[in-house]
Amino acid sequence: MRNKILISWIAYTHDFILEGERKNQVNPSGTHSALYKSKAIFHYDTHLLLCAASQSDRDLRFERLYTYLIKTYNRNTIPLYMDISDIINIKTIKDALVPILMEYRNDQVDIFISSGTAAMQTAWYLLAMQFKNVQLFQIRPPKFRKSNAPIKIPVSVEVSGITSGLEVIEHNEVKTKSNTNTIITASMTKLYQQADKIALTNNVTTVILGQTGTGKELIAKYIHKKSKRSSHRFIAINCAALGDNLLEGRLFGHQKGAFTGALTSSIGAFREADGGTIFLDEIGDISSKMQLTLLRVLQERMVAPLGTFKTVKIDVRVIVATHKNLWEMVNNGSFRADLFYRLMVANINTIPFCALKEEERIAVFDFFLNKKQLLFEREKPLILSKAAKASLLAYPFSGNFREVEYLITRCYIYCHKSIELEDIPYRIRHPKGTIASLRLDDLEKHHIRKVLDMFSGNQEKTRKALGISAGTMSNRMKSFGWNSS
Repeated sequence: MRNKILISWIAYTHDFILEGERKNQVNPSGTHSALYKSKAIFHYDTHLLLCAASQSDRDLRFERLYTYLIKTYNRNTIPLYMDISDIINIKTIKDALVPILMEYRNDQVDIFISSGTAAMQTAWYLLAMQFKNVQLFQIRPPKFRKSNAPIKIPVSVEVSGITSGLEVIEHNEVKTKSNTNTIITASMTKLYQQADKIALTNNVTTVILGQTGTGKELIAKYIHKKSKRSSHRFIAINCAALGDNLLEGRLFGHQKGAFTGALTSSIGAFREADGGTIFLDEIGDISSKMQLTLLRVLQERMVAPLGTFKTVKIDVRVIVATHKNLWEMVNNGSFRADLFYRLMVANINTIPFCALKEEERIAVFDFFLNKKQLLFEREKPLILSKAAKASLLAYPFSGNFREVEYLITRCYIYCHKSIELEDIPYRIRHPKGTIASLRLDDLEKHHIRKVLDMFSGNQEKTRKALGISAGTMSNRMKSFGWNSS
């Protein structure tokens, strides 16, 4: 018997309250809440709730909606981060959705198409022509409902040359633009050379170590795409986001009724990724019980879904990541030594943003400026003024590349042609505390800024406290792009 699967994108406009004190809280009358309440609509075994972001970025509203839905309605909901770099690119979206539809090709799949961007809706139309088990539907808005009118409206899709042509036209257009989602600077070359060597193997377990925001998931995806497993699925799971029962069920599957809320059976992420790669982020946060369970799975290459003793053979490459010091955790007894050695067959250490040379950091700024130009559909990328660039180069960016990307995104919201010093947030222009950079110029700049703040911007008192001449003080101010008047 075929399972009934529902797939939909998060509806940011209608799933949340947009005004007042409860802004960004889940709307109990919103798109998905209404969907879950309606017995006439919701009769599915599994609901795949999609978010365009990557799991490493963690969309808090998406996770808030997922938590609300499972706690309030007790359905079998699976949240999926799709890692779509360009939400208006039909081909990018379509390519990300194909593996999901392939996984459920023997089931009845209904797609709720009202949520998501226009490009996402177009991608669903194109896919509905390829997959005969896929049915699209909309919901009639409340003000247009009549007593005898159906709430759920099926959307039929017919094969036509016009619709097919949409994808071809966009494909040719995209080829003229840079659509890469990765930047590799000189300092990162060795790191990616290691990743290339790991990709040549088929089963080597890998640990990626590094600070938050340094691209651990990007490296895991790079290994997957360069390997023989690239034609199969890459499944990413954030271990820190789920408790033991939910994590075990999500990883290894579960039988109906295995725990509270398990209304249907699930095959689990290890079997979803069969033939491909599973990426377990924040592995240092799992419990001792889960460490033992994972060790057994890695040793036996078998999983047993919750609620049954029947084991199923799996064929996946396992890549894990953490920002924690696993060796230190082994020494203090919070992480199993046998699991540590089982995982640490190969390891890669990511590079923090502050460790890059100045020209590399500038290249990273330019990369995100160009990337966001496409997202915001600007004719030209924003330009960093000299003063703004100097301020960014002196800032440690403890959130690493992710913090850089968020900052550039913010600038595209508020700036039109260029980014001036006043467009940079105050906390970046005037950083407090210890600077993360090891560069002497950055340390000097940070210290001078700190002393300036101590004397409320009085340059005469500052230079005397620093023990430097007025000329030296003026030259330093100019070199940092600060107003020396």
